[in-house]
Amino acid sequence: MPNQDEEEEETSQEERDTILQREWSSSQATFDYTNTTQSAFKARVGEDAVERYRRFVLSPGGIQTYGVLIIINRSTLKVVGVSQNSSMLLGKGFDEILDQSVLDVFVEPDHAKIKGAITALDTAATNPLIVEAMSGDKVNIILNNLEDGLMSIDVEPVGLSNVEGAWQCQQGVRGTVDLLAFAESVDHLMSILVQEVARITGYDRTMVYQFADDAHGEVVAEFKSKRCRDAFMGLHYPATDIPRPAREAFLVSKSRMINDVLDVPCPIKGIPSFDPLFCNIGKCQLRAANPCHCQYLSNMGVRASLVSALILDDKLWGLLVCHHYYEPKSCAYQQRVGVEFVASTAMSKLTELLVQHEELWDLHVQRKLDKLAVSLGRAPPEEKFQRMVGTTGASSMSSVVPHVTGSAIFAGDALWTSGKVPERDHIERIRDFLVADGWVAGEVFATHCIHREVQNLEHIAPIVSGVMAVPVDKDTTLIWFRPEFQNVTRFAGNPFESSEGDGREMGPRKSFKVWNALNKLMSRKWTERDMRAAQAVALLVQCVDTEGSKDPDQMVHINAERIQFRAHYVAITDKLSKLMKEAEVPVFSVREDSSIVHWNKQAEILSGYPAGEIAGMSLCELCGPKGQEEIEHAIQNAIQHAEISQFELTFLSSTAQPVTLLIYSVSQGPGQGEFLFIGQDISCTKPEIPIEEIPTYTSSPLFLLSENGKVEHWNAAMETLTGTSSAAVSSQMLLEHVFPKLLKPMQESSMVELRAVI
Repeated sequence: MPNQDEEEEETSQEERDTILQREWSSSQATFDYTNTTQSAFKARVGEDAVERYRRFVLSPGGIQTYGVLIIINRSTLKVVGVSQNSSMLLGKGFDEILDQSVLDVFVEPDHAKIKGAITALDTAATNPLIVEAMSGDKVNIILNNLEDGLMSIDVEPVGLSNVEGAWQCQQGVRGTVDLLAFAESVDHLMSILVQEVARITGYDRTMVYQFADDAHGEVVAEFKSKRCRDAFMGLHYPATDIPRPAREAFLVSKSRMINDVLDVPCPIKGIPSFDPLFCNIGKCQLRAANPCHCQYLSNMGVRASLVSALILDDKLWGLLVCHHYYEPKSCAYQQRVGVEFVASTAMSKLTELLVQHEELWDLHVQRKLDKLAVSLGRAPPEEKFQRMVGTTGASSMSSVVPHVTGSAIFAGDALWTSGKVPERDHIERIRDFLVADGWVAGEVFATHCIHREVQNLEHIAPIVSGVMAVPVDKDTTLIWFRPEFQNVTRFAGNPFESSEGDGREMGPRKSFKVWNALNKLMSRKWTERDMRAAQAVALLVQCVDTEGSKDPDQMVHINAERIQFRAHYVAITDKLSKLMKEAEVPVFSVREDSSIVHWNKQAEILSGYPAGEIAGMSLCELCGPKGQEEIEHAIQNAIQHAEISQFELTFLSSTAQPVTLLIYSVSQGPGQGEFLFIGQDISCTKPEIPIEEIPTYTSSPLFLLSENGKVEHWNAAMETLTGTSSAAVSSQMLLEHVFPKLLKPMQESSMVELRAVI
């Protein structure tokens, strides 16, 4: 069972982003963020609307006017699209550039350098190049590979810097990197980061904006010049202030500059076969800013901005945000690369500090567990659970997790409790809720707001608002309780109530006046380390059950070994989960009965089956009789940790095309009782499968017809489905003889339609 507090409904967030854009676009000057969204957010929008919104963000069809955008066919070097303001830096109108070689825009001595960058495997390493346009201007060009064999070339003024390539740009911030290395704490690190970036870029305000689990954000560090009046430190902002597509774009293009929020985007012109509105330019530096976002910044008094991604463990941890007031501001690409490098270095240092903190915490927890192990080692078997709950002192399960005021253990119908806990019937209702959802031993459930999961428990919030539980086995469950923790979250503006004034908002939000939200009926949130500690306690209980009462020192040793094994297992599981997401080859996992659990993106592409649709389907059925034996043999080998020989699996895609995978690895997978298959698509190397053999590669009902409509093949699944043997229908006319016997009388119109389809 997953941690309920971390289950973010991604579609819900995207729907909110879509609704906000739709309402803003349709009303603009009469748009009232608080009144409109309060009702509009209750509505649902379809996938088509969400997809249109994503395309609007990433394919706006226009650019910011401080530069020029060229889009080329990478193989031919021909220009398929160019911004209408091309003459500004290139000295040629867009109609003179379209459908011509991109090299014609730049002086001949730079042609070899440009061609080399276009064909380079890693364009990020070569960016920026300084070249001379035919206009005589020296310009930066920044190259990015796009979809469908296209490449974008951002053309920007050079500014004061004359260095080329990412490595050279990074050398200018070495002093800042050295300062970050000596940070002694997370707060110290973030303070250095904002001060140094403000010094490097010259923006009025620099902030670190950290995302919470629910996608809203908080300013956790700030440096501001004298031109800034209000401080933003500690303020929170709702998730819709930074839409999901914008966040995802930061994982691809690590920084984003808006030169002037009042800028009117310049349209992109294209050749007849190229539509700028369907070209994803999310990687482009010059991509036009969302007008809704520009209005949002304008409402804050911001005229220009620079934002750089803060990425931790391949996830967007937060943003490094620079705001400038009163006038437009540009930051040369060389400086932006330097800021990206500083941000990346800061996150590396943050990882180091967090690991140190986690190691100290794990040592603290291990000492608590050692004391608990000694206590259990001395206890008679019938007293072990009473010793476990003990008191909230130094050797109880409550002492292992901070801010816990009560604990409970269910073993069958017997219940042991300690500290401040709800009445037995409330604990039983919580336990029954957990069991009803299907629970695996060792899997942690955690929520900081139990009344959202179990109805009518609000009245016990002062005693219990947060619940964390872990099953030791099918009969034994460990539960920790946290009381209500009332606290105040300071928001920049109130997104929940109507704002002051006449309701004529000019953008997403107009008021950023500090608003305090009182958090009630919630405990402190459970952290990953809280859940690790809970799992460690569960392992300790298993250790006692397995080993019985042993010498206390031996119990400590056995428990430490189990925890070390668990940590190793978790590390392996994390790596396998990452492989599932990022592998560019088909990777999938199944249970012992061959039912499919995970199905990665590459497997989706090859098969045509979305992961959500194919989950639960039998891999043996998908691959038919020819693959069943190989699959079952591979799973048995994985159970026994035996090596497997490579083997081929062939199945039919959703469009009935044969797909052949060479499976070269089958191992125990990311979840308990799962087996991970890793393969390679070799369909193109296989001879075409004779049509009469196709039914043997699927266990789904399938039949083949001749050109004149006679049944040529009727597979075993069709025999089972219809109760009619293959011999009975062979060479029979499907519509005239077979179907009339199998189906109820059909209307003539239906028969005509079916005949037309066949």
